[in-house]
Amino acid sequence: MRHRLLPDGVSAQDVQAECLARMARRESTGIQSNVLGLLVVVLVMGPSHPAWLVGGFVALRLSVLAYLQVITRRVLNLNPPEALAQGLGQRMVLGLAASGLTWGFLAWMLADIPNWALQDQLMLMLLTVTSAMALIVTAHLAQGMAAFNLGLWAVAGLRFSMEPLATSWPFLVSLLVYLVVLWLFGRQLYSQARDAVIADLRNRHLSAALEDSNAQLQSALEQAMALATKDSLTQALNRRAFLERAHLEAAAMQRDGSTASLLLLDLDHFKAVNDRHGHATGDAVLQQACASIKACLREVDVLARWGGEEFLLLLPRTEMAGALQAAERIRASLERAQHPHWPEGLALTASIGISPWPAALPLEQAIGLADKALYRAKSMGRNRIDIWP
Repeated sequence: MRHRLLPDGVSAQDVQAECLARMARRESTGIQSNVLGLLVVVLVMGPSHPAWLVGGFVALRLSVLAYLQVITRRVLNLNPPEALAQGLGQRMVLGLAASGLTWGFLAWMLADIPNWALQDQLMLMLLTVTSAMALIVTAHLAQGMAAFNLGLWAVAGLRFSMEPLATSWPFLVSLLVYLVVLWLFGRQLYSQARDAVIADLRNRHLSAALEDSNAQLQSALEQAMALATKDSLTQALNRRAFLERAHLEAAAMQRDGSTASLLLLDLDHFKAVNDRHGHATGDAVLQQACASIKACLREVDVLARWGGEEFLLLLPRTEMAGALQAAERIRASLERAQHPHWPEGLALTASIGISPWPAALPLEQAIGLADKALYRAKSMGRNRIDIWP
């Protein structure tokens, strides 16, 4: 049977594995119809046939059903590729062949064709309905479909071929026509089932690819946002991002009447660090300083690299007493900061200017006041904190 080309991202093994899984799901739900078929055989053939014959047929059918249920559960308990790799597809085909053979034995319980009674006609109808229903159940597994129907009609056909041709040829011709129709219909069913599986797998592949693309796009967007909002060296907010956050905080302050505080921090003698030890060491000092500052802040606090060795901090809903405590924690943390790769004797200190930022005061003026406080702290000897006014 020729198949259309598989789309990108879908392999023949993927299709086989998914077909096996779908076949197993259908087989697991077909136990009721199989039991019903056995019940019909017992009710129709039981009164006119030896108990051992009917009982033996039922025992064979139940054994095959049990085998198929075991294989089916194993397939459903594994992911499809693993089930295929373990050879469960071949075992499923073997079970379906055995199932067809056992159903074929029913033909040997029928009378000669010229002597058929109603019960014989009912059993032949049961065989034809069973083989037709098997096409639907096994539509995803071409080998299983063929194994079941070949097994059934090979055994049944052997029985019917023993009839005198003069009386059986109309039936045999009808049976041959039925088998041709069955084969054509089975091909169409399998082709449709396989195409549906391929379409689903393609959609899954496209969906996974789309999710991956979305994840990459989201990651790229986050990186772009980070580049647009953060200082590349220290990962603190840049000036533009800080101003945006500050304006949002100003709106909140207008609503609830709260007051924030601004801290402007400058690393002491940073130019000398660059001149004496090089810009690589200077960059390391800035990174360590930023990490030390972040460790002293709350989640709601905002830190930005304001320029060069200056950092600006916004402490929402913080009065002067709280701002002073935060500034002292930061100053002491910087004073204790060490780094294993720093040159010997390198010390890190900072001067900090603090300004209140009430809702009525423009941000630019509040920053200017913090800058004045910082200038006063540096003029008083550095490594200290000053509050304006």
